Amino acid sequence: MDYRRSRGTKYDAVVMDPPAFGHGPTGEVWKFDEHFLELLGLVEKLLSDKPLFVLINGYAAGYSPLAFAYNLESFVKKFGGSIEYGDLAIAESNSDRILPAGIFARWRSGN
Repeated sequence: MDYRRSRGTKYDAVVMDPPAFGHGPTGEVWKFDEHFLELLGLVEKLLSDKPLFVLINGYAAGYSPLAFAYNLESFVKKFGGSIEYGDLAIAESNSDRILPAGIFARWRSGN
């Protein structure tokens, strides 16, 4: 995949909601299974020297929050900090039911 350049811009935080599948502006195909780790590597390069957090939301079936957390371990190795992960859910109105809505993982610095 050919991603746009950041032109040297660095970020203190990144919030991601990558699709499971999609097409880029020139027709290239994005597949989560094939491109997500590459995307995380690019995110790591975009972070400032003292980043605050990276948050990933996901809605594709078949992925676990633990898998997202494992993929964020490189941020802990490089910057320190900790990882949180879990399920996203919505309370159904007029009911006690909680409906699953996705997963998340967040790396945050110790700063």
